[in-house]
Amino acid sequence: MGAQENKALLQGIFDALAGGDGRPFSEAMSDDFRWRFAGEWSWVRDWGHTKEQTARNLLAPLMAQFAEYRASAEEIIADGDRVVVRAMAEAKTVGGESYPQAYCYGFP
Repeated sequence: MGAQENKALLQGIFDALAGGDGRPFSEAMSDDFRWRFAGEWSWVRDWGHTKEQTARNLLAPLMAQFAEYRASAEEIIADGDRVVVRAMAEAKTVGGESYPQAYCYGFP
């Protein structure tokens, strides 16, 4: 796919996430999908080397903490096969606490 197709794919995924639907995100993961958290905090690591490992080890326990989760793309930048998405999330934990977040996703 080219830059515009990649950008459109991720726009559709984040449109679904903004509506509370994470299925398109999961469905778009390749079998060798890897999620890497950078920085210095308790979740920093590579979360699996396959789609199944990432879903089981990261996404399931992470999303179990939220009663509601919505993320929307603020900006999508595409260059060839690489796409960067700057996103904002609004979530409520299962304990009822607000959990606003800002993200920058890199899709190589």
